[in-house]
Amino acid sequence: MNQPIKYSNAWEDAQVVVSICSTRPNAKIVCIGSSGDNALALLTSHPSEIIVVDRDENQLHLIALKMAAIRHLDHAGFLSFIGVHTNDQRVATYTTFAHTLTEKEQHFWNTHLDLISKGIIHSGKMERFFQSFRKVLRFIHPPATYTALFTPKRTDEEQHHFYHSIWNNWRWRLYYYLVYNPLIFGRKARRSEYLKQVRDTSMSKVFLDRAHRHYASSQVQNNHLVEYMIYSNYKTLLPFYLRAEQFDQIKQSLGKITLRHNTVAEVCHEQKAIDCFVLSDIFEYMSPSSFKNEIEHYYQSASPNALFIYWNLLVDRKMHLDLPEKYAAQEELMQTYGPRDLGYFYDGLTISYKKA
Repeated sequence: MNQPIKYSNAWEDAQVVVSICSTRPNAKIVCIGSSGDNALALLTSHPSEIIVVDRDENQLHLIALKMAAIRHLDHAGFLSFIGVHTNDQRVATYTTFAHTLTEKEQHFWNTHLDLISKGIIHSGKMERFFQSFRKVLRFIHPPATYTALFTPKRTDEEQHHFYHSIWNNWRWRLYYYLVYNPLIFGRKARRSEYLKQVRDTSMSKVFLDRAHRHYASSQVQNNHLVEYMIYSNYKTLLPFYLRAEQFDQIKQSLGKITLRHNTVAEVCHEQKAIDCFVLSDIFEYMSPSSFKNEIEHYYQSASPNALFIYWNLLVDRKMHLDLPEKYAAQEELMQTYGPRDLGYFYDGLTISYKKA
């Protein structure tokens, strides 16, 4: 089945990203496009501009639609339009502001009205993977157990007991081993070519070990990413950019975003004095030589002490290890924000900076 959108939600913790970039007020930011959630959240960090970059033009069409909806709807209307709340008038709502999109963006969405009708935050390949996940969950636990996972004010010790005595049964472990492997995960959740650099054959065990640590901690109680994985929607825990207290500032600051159908390296050829790079896990897909060549391009366009924020999923790539003469690890920020990061499925948050 053709799935034109790969990611319709961000699978990084945008609140952590905003906190890090807020240490550089008035920053010029380059941000990977993906679903647009991180870029929209970054508008609250008081940047001078955000250049949103993606090689996949369809992802930029998704971001453009979210931006147009924010401009023309109030907060409740926006949540309803994108799919957080039930709404059978999404296509009708779209027609009220479709004219504000470019001709190419309109053509894309006019030929994918089914994605709008279902709610655009549910349109991605990754999100459909989790929708399949939810169908399986009914055979792993009863509904009350899923509700109990998010019980507030449970201590770490109580959460640890709940996870290991109730949640972590043989069906849960079997699910990870059957689904989180290169064949299924690559085909159903990501592009298979994105796993070419993965050398560890124990992918299922890696993901399950990370789940063990996070689900057994009280941090899971406030994790909107886990809530979406389980319910295929946000019930009570919203991503940073969807929260009411951020909406007006984001709406008023949309003019700071520029969408670019490019690679980060290509943008770096024409931009200077970039203060923050928010790079998701793009290094995951690069060979060691391609990775080193890529980050060479970044150096000349980055301002002194520029921050580079990125994650490793299954492939270890560290800018400060491959080019230590040009980059260093920002240990203080990693120690501060790494433990707060809700993206537990990653190996961890990495922050490098350009040596002055």
